[in-house]
Formats: sequence, C-alpha cells, structure tokens
Amino acid sequence: MKKLIQIASRYPLLAVIPFFIVWCLGITLIAASFQKEENYSHVLRLEIAQKYGKPELTLFDMTDITQFDWEEFCIFTRHTQYEEIEETLGFVWPELQKKNIDMNDDVTLLVFVDGSDVVEYYVFPKIYGDFDDSLNKQCVTPEDAVFEVQELPEHDLVVTKFGKEPNVSMNALKTINSLIQALWRGRSLLGN
Repeated sequence: MKKLIQIASRYPLLAVIPFFIVWCLGITLIAASFQKEENYSHVLRLEIAQKYGKPELTLFDMTDITQFDWEEFCIFTRHTQYEEIEETLGFVWPELQKKNIDMNDDVTLLVFVDGSDVVEYYVFPKIYGDFDDSLNKQCVTPEDAVFEVQELPEHDLVVTKFGKEPNVSMNALKTINSLIQALWRGRSLLGN
C-alpha cells in the first residue's frame, strides 16, 4: 500500500486514469442506449409496414409490442387531477402523486392496468407529440387497442383512432404521432 501511495504521489495522473476509464465507459453506454432507441424506431416502422402491408396506411395493434399482460390502456392529458385519474382507473394508485401530471403542461400520462394494479406507465413528454384533450381519461382494452396509423409526408407516423375498425379522424392526427413516439421512446414499455 505504501508503495502505491509513493507511485501515486510521484505520478499524480496515474491516480486519475481509473476514474477516466470508468467515465468513458459510462458515456459509451449512455450513447449506445440512445443509439439503440433511435434504431428501434426504424425497426418498428419496418415491422409495422411488413406485418400489416402498406407503409402509408396500416393498422397497429398495441398488444403486438407490449411484453406484459394488461387489461386496459389509459391516457391522461396535462392538468388531469389525481382524483380524476384514480376515478378513471377505479382504484387508488399510491405512486400517482410522484408523477406531477396535475401541475404539468408538457406531459401526458400513459397507464397500462391489470385488475387494480398499474403494471406499466409512461410519463410522455409533449416535445415528442401532443395528445388531443378529447382523449383525456379514455381507456381501451387489448381487444380494442388497434389504431389506424398513417405516415405523413414529413415521415411522422400518426395514430388516428382506437377500436377494431378505426376511421381516419383529423381531430386525432396529433395523437398517432405521440403514441408511436411514446412506444418507441418508452423503453420500459418495450421491456428494455
């Protein structure tokens, strides 16, 4: 130990090298994580196009990409009060107040429920898209978790409507892009 201290005092940069190596590894892992996220969005676009046919208009089934069981998928837009969320869910969710959705202008809360348990959730930032307020407090079962997806000229995918036989709804075009982006970026939803 004494010898190590002598070497470190003689060569102070040697003491910094292990910390520098750990820092570089951390930065590399973070960068790889972001790269994986971006690659996944491209893979998901191709998967949707191959699975359902035409890339310009297709149906997207939420159950195809969730790797966990759930009975309902619920959307809560900005400023939804805690009481309204719990009333819609039908049970008290102890973690809810940590989400700050009731005071936040720039997020939507996406919740997957099984029985009286939240099995997965995602606090979705508005910067990736916006959910129409008409979808606030709406829940859908896996059987109805089919969305019509269109690729717009700007190469954005847009979810237009819930249900087995969705129709294009101009009012919900913003919702499609938001939902797809949430799924691509919501790594916990994808089991990563």
